Amino acid sequence: MAPRILIHAGFHKTGSSSVQAALRAHAAALAPHCAVLLADTPEGHRMQEAARLLSRAPGVVNRRLFRRAFDAWLGLIPLGQDQRLILSCEDLSGHMPGHPGIDAYAMAGRLASVAARAAREMWPGAEVWLAYGTRAPESWLASVYWQQAQHPHLTEDFAPFAARLRPACDFTALVAQIGLEADTPAIAMALERHGPRRLGPVEALYDLIALPDSLRATLAPVPPVNASGKARIARKLVALNRRGLDPEALTAAKRALLARGTPPGR
Repeated sequence: MAPRILIHAGFHKTGSSSVQAALRAHAAALAPHCAVLLADTPEGHRMQEAARLLSRAPGVVNRRLFRRAFDAWLGLIPLGQDQRLILSCEDLSGHMPGHPGIDAYAMAGRLASVAARAAREMWPGAEVWLAYGTRAPESWLASVYWQQAQHPHLTEDFAPFAARLRPACDFTALVAQIGLEADTPAIAMALERHGPRRLGPVEALYDLIALPDSLRATLAPVPPVNASGKARIARKLVALNRRGLDPEALTAAKRALLARGTPPGR
C-alpha cells in the first residue's frame, strides 16, 4: 500500500500552535503508526520563509524557491509502504492576513498545489490530503487583531481592521477553492468542534489518520499554546503603536503592558 500523507497547512489562529505542541509531545508515541514533520528545523524555517515570500510576491521564481525548500523539508522523513505522515505548518497558507499588504489567503491554493504535487512526486502513489483549521469569523478576527497588535505596523482600530479582513475568513468557500486548485481532498477542522475534545484540536488530525483508540487513549493532553489575549489589551497595544516610539522603547512598553495587563506609566 502507498503512504498516506496529511498536510496540515493552516489556517493561522485556528489552534495550529496547539496542534503542533501536541504533535511534538506525542511524536514518540505516534511513531509506530504515524511520522510527524514540523517546521522547527533549519529546513522547515527555510520552507516557511519561502512560503511567506511566495504569498507576498507571486511568480515563477518564488514558486520554484518554495518548491525546492519544501522538497528539502520533506526529505527529512523517509517513508515506507503503508506508512502515515502528518506535516504541520500554518505558513503553508502564506502570510497571516493583517500583515502589511496581506488581506486574504490569496496564495493558499497555489501553495497547497505545490505542496501536494511535491508529496506525490516524492512518494509516487501516495494518498495526500490537505487539512485546514477553521474558526468562527468574529472569534478569528479578534484573535488575528490581537496577534497583529503585537507588531508595530498595526495602528488601525478593530472595526475597520475586521471589515477589511472579513472576506479572508469565509473558510468554507476558501477550503473548497483550495481543494479544487490543488486537485486534492481538503478538509476543514472547526476549532469550535475539536478544541473541547480531550486532546484538543489535534484530535481532528488523529481522526483523519485513523489513529487507533487504544493508542489515542495513552496520549496526554497538552495545554493550549499561543492563546489570544483580551480585546482591551489589544487596543492598548495598538495605542502604543501609534505613539511613534523608537523600536526599543516600544518593545519595552509592550512587555510591561503584557506583564502587568495595564498601560505602562499609568
